[in-house]
Amino acid sequence: MKCNRVVSCFVVWLGLQFGLPGAWAQSGPSPTKESPVPAQGELDPAEPPPKPVGDQPEQREADAIARQLVAELASDQFAVRERATAKLIMLGLPGIAHLERASRSDNREVRQRSQLVLSVVHELDFQNRLESFENSTEGEGSYGLPGWERFRELVGRTANSRPLFAAMQRAERELMAAEQLTGDEAANVLARHCQRLRFSVQIFGAKHELSQIAAALFVATNQEIPLHKSTHTSLMSLCQQGAFENAMGSETHGGMMRKMLAAWILRNDAVPANELLLMALQHNIPESLPRARALAKRPVEADRYDRYFAVLCLARFGELADVAILEPIMADKTVVSSYRLNNLTYKIQVRDVVLAAMLALTKSDPAEFGYGRLRIQEPVVFDGQTLGFANDEDRQLAIAKWQEYRLRPKDE
Repeated sequence: MKCNRVVSCFVVWLGLQFGLPGAWAQSGPSPTKESPVPAQGELDPAEPPPKPVGDQPEQREADAIARQLVAELASDQFAVRERATAKLIMLGLPGIAHLERASRSDNREVRQRSQLVLSVVHELDFQNRLESFENSTEGEGSYGLPGWERFRELVGRTANSRPLFAAMQRAERELMAAEQLTGDEAANVLARHCQRLRFSVQIFGAKHELSQIAAALFVATNQEIPLHKSTHTSLMSLCQQGAFENAMGSETHGGMMRKMLAAWILRNDAVPANELLLMALQHNIPESLPRARALAKRPVEADRYDRYFAVLCLARFGELADVAILEPIMADKTVVSSYRLNNLTYKIQVRDVVLAAMLALTKSDPAEFGYGRLRIQEPVVFDGQTLGFANDEDRQLAIAKWQEYRLRPKDE
């Protein structure tokens, strides 16, 4: 009885959610001029009935029951239709094929009842699978939850990966289902959900749970799903939420979130690159190095801020061998910033940042190269007010000293 009451309440709730008319609000027959209720058992004769789901006796019996109950949805008696609806919900998955056929019926009430029952059955099935997933002692099976294998491969097998994934499924079920879609269809689902989350922050000041943000970020790491420009904008906004910031510094979720963030940053179509690399610096993501190296090698005509933050990432996360990537950029005179200090205007050119990065990678003393003002400041590596030169003479002197240093014999 308790289960019946729960199911009945769920049916009523779904009816209100979808605003379904007809028998859901009536206590008797509901024939209408627009969509008359046909005689019991009458469905669309043009569409063949679904084949039985299996050859086992139990399966054949369930299929026969489902066939009969779906036929009763067309009864001219309200009580019969109500009872058939409730029994179809209780029957569950064995009735899916017949319900899907009936959901395309020309009769409005049969169509609406079938669609509603399908929604309930799918929802109950999802909740059952999610509960089984959470209670699994082995921690291996996906229970049909999309994305689990890829998530586990991305973040690793930890004690916290399964609970986080379950929370992501519970919070953003439709978004996580995009893992089963492809191309533009999946991209549109991701963009729509990311925009919804972002607008709820901008308009209503919403504070999202980590599970919502993690779901959006995880789906964005799927290389098979194209990313809209608006998706990147939304993700940037979500990564400024308190839940994300707190998770990045936590032992429970920090490692997993950094791996997802790194996978997003490494996408070649993830833009704007300079903002992503800034996030890599802020959250200590050394996995961003491949993206930084690729951006540093781009032609001088490329975005100056992309190159600027790429150089900073190389200085922060790189190794001595990265000097070979940086040296060709010493020809880049593009100004990225300027500031005034002691009545002098200091201009920061790309090559000034490159020189600072190479000094850091070679563990050289900046003062020995005429760059004595240079100071380290995390997380962006250098104090911006110590970069650059007040005049080109000082800059050329520092560059000349670096070139002399590079020409010295290796054993000195």
